[in-house]
Amino acid sequence: MPSSTSSTDLSIRFATTESSSYDSHSFSDEPGNVSHYMQLLEDIPEDAHDPTDIGTWIQRAELQMLQLFGKELVALIDRSIQEINREHGQARGASEMRRLLKLAVVITMLPTSPDLLPVILRLYATLGTFPIDQLNGITKELRKCVRKILRRVCSLSQTQSGLYHVAQRGGVHKITLYVMNYVKFLWEHDSVINNIIAYQADGESENGEEWTQVDSFVQHFIGRLDALLERMARHESMMGLECISLLNNAHFILNRLRKLEVKSALQQDWILRYENQVKHQITRYLELSWLPVMSCLDAHTPTQALFPCFHLPLTTRFYEMLESTCAEQQNWRIEDPKLRNNVRKAVSSHVVQCYQAHLQKKGMKLHKYIPQEIENKLMELFQG
Repeated sequence: MPSSTSSTDLSIRFATTESSSYDSHSFSDEPGNVSHYMQLLEDIPEDAHDPTDIGTWIQRAELQMLQLFGKELVALIDRSIQEINREHGQARGASEMRRLLKLAVVITMLPTSPDLLPVILRLYATLGTFPIDQLNGITKELRKCVRKILRRVCSLSQTQSGLYHVAQRGGVHKITLYVMNYVKFLWEHDSVINNIIAYQADGESENGEEWTQVDSFVQHFIGRLDALLERMARHESMMGLECISLLNNAHFILNRLRKLEVKSALQQDWILRYENQVKHQITRYLELSWLPVMSCLDAHTPTQALFPCFHLPLTTRFYEMLESTCAEQQNWRIEDPKLRNNVRKAVSSHVVQCYQAHLQKKGMKLHKYIPQEIENKLMELFQG
């Protein structure tokens, strides 16, 4: 039987969603119409192994033209696979199979693109069910394409426009969504990808990779993402916002990892690692953003102790810093509602407890805020 995996199952948009990366539609209205080159493709004999004209054009074509051509080519491949799946008996899909081989040769000529991985896997799975003499050479080229794609995507090279913009107010970055969508796809199709990766152990791969299975690739992949997120977080204007950015992204990764089907002993290590990251960033955020506010109530800070007459009353300075910090951080963003509520409660617990202790110690009866009012104020943080 040809592969039972449908094109819908394998289709993704890695950049921002999990919907289909390629839609089957006409490009007649697109700038730089590709109809001439599609005709050139159709004119290649079905048994041709050297479609020179297409190969020469691909080398010279502009990126936009190649993207349009690639989308149309994917649609042709999917239609051909569907026709093969509908045929029965010994003569099943013989003509479509020759056509599919031709399309496979052409797709291996296109520049390496992470978005081509789904259709290449569909091709590989379908071609693997047919005992055709010319098959070995084609499947070897497809395996090379898959390994090139994995190396490219793991490098996180800045070729995807818009993915490397720092999210506003500490939110989840597009590159995080991109990587975790890719991880989800790889995990769902680990069997065929592991089969492809295994060939590098037989000397087919030109360069040794740091990964030999999908799980070791994912471990390397999210490690590269972590390093990138750390660098991107340094662009935040405030240390507290840097923590919120890393917290949002670590929590998003953690939730995605928890949803993966259990297939590897490495998964529990990943989950524990990101649970610790989430806890660490919350603790670090409290220290950087709120310890300075609470320290206003400490009369034993060096300058307060030496020159008390030159300083505002402790509570006055505390109120000023509380109000300015709340105003600033109200527009910061924690995207997950449960996480947002937990961080708010952590801030409230520390600050209100410190304030109550100060009031009791000083025996103060007249003050600007009662503890409940401060708690209410803090529960309005992160609404951005």
